[in-house]
Amino acid sequence: MDATVSTSIEAHAVRPPKRYGSRLFLSVFMVLLMAGTMQIVLYTAPTFEPKRQKDQMIDPMGWKVSSKRPTTYNSTTTQPVETEPPEQNEALDIQILVQDTVRRNPLIELLEEAKLIRPEDVKQHLDTLNNPNATTVVIDGLTLPTWPLLQSLYGTMEEPIVLGMERCQTYRDNVSPKQRYTAVAGMFNTGTNAMEHHLRHNLVQMRSTWQVPWGKHRMPFVRLSHKANGLEKEDQTKVMPVVMIRDPFHWMQSMCKMPYATHWKHTKKHCPNLIPNELDYQRFGRQEPTFRNGTAAIKVIFSEVQIFHWESLVDLYSDYYRQYLEADYPRLIVRFEDMLLQPRRVLAQVAECVGTTVAEQWKYQTESSKGHGSHTTFAAAITKTGDAQRRVAGMTDEDLVYATEHLDPEVMERFQYQIPEQVSET
Repeated sequence: MDATVSTSIEAHAVRPPKRYGSRLFLSVFMVLLMAGTMQIVLYTAPTFEPKRQKDQMIDPMGWKVSSKRPTTYNSTTTQPVETEPPEQNEALDIQILVQDTVRRNPLIELLEEAKLIRPEDVKQHLDTLNNPNATTVVIDGLTLPTWPLLQSLYGTMEEPIVLGMERCQTYRDNVSPKQRYTAVAGMFNTGTNAMEHHLRHNLVQMRSTWQVPWGKHRMPFVRLSHKANGLEKEDQTKVMPVVMIRDPFHWMQSMCKMPYATHWKHTKKHCPNLIPNELDYQRFGRQEPTFRNGTAAIKVIFSEVQIFHWESLVDLYSDYYRQYLEADYPRLIVRFEDMLLQPRRVLAQVAECVGTTVAEQWKYQTESSKGHGSHTTFAAAITKTGDAQRRVAGMTDEDLVYATEHLDPEVMERFQYQIPEQVSET
């Protein structure tokens, strides 16, 4: 056999198989070895505990979650709803209660605005202010009537009573803006000085004189025949009179204290004395001329030539306001009580009537508006206005019955002045 054939046979000889089994065994062995090592490491390693920071809490997965304001989810929406801590919820509830109390007690809002009481003072008296049976509340040293008591005396007071608004368009049509001006009128002790202050300071671009040209206390029928000192050049037909009226029983109490130009026989122990009693007879005698008709007759001395007589104080009151009620010219009649307790609303109607607006910077007059006689502060006037007992102080049953029978019924009804309970029960 030659060399070529020998070489071919060697090339095709059978070779031993490759050892794949040993390699597989080695790979499995290495995997098991690494797994065992890892288990040992994990077993011996310390347990991991996330650090808790201030105002945070840790959930089971180890995530940091703020504990200050937990967030809850409403089942009907995907928006998160934040809940307030208990102390904040309580403060919010008190704030809402205070706001609701002030809303239902306009007097409190008025005194806060006038800076006579502070909001924090109101919080201390919420129970009393929200008690429908309470009649007074003492706030920061002020003894104040509650709103329900004022409503029992002067009606609902939802809106001020301003009589005469139906004639305002006629006034604006007949009087040009440059000729218009306001002026106050009213009986003694009805708040004419305070109203004059508001007309002068709280109406925008509106001229005001300190009284109507014929004199603020004069009887209305002298409107075109009399001119007050210093107002001789004023045109009576161009003025918008703002006539003040007051609860007749409180008005009589003030007249006893400061009668001004009104004169009649009375004593401190019996006043208002519409019907004379033994105290009056002991002091002045049974033959006193002013008692001859069974009443305490009065006279008002406006001047040497203008002296008027009436049977009693209530007859003067009824006659004066009946004349303004029946007047055929534009005029506004405003309740003293509304001007005292809700002045902004009153002035808003006056401003509308004469075609102007109320000043943004409201000027209150918390001190006495009188430069003479009795001085009553703003807060004291509120206290007196809400004093139901003072309203009839010094009056006998006969006085109360006479007042009820002789006070003009239309005036009483239209201005919602109430007959005292003492008379209603008899």
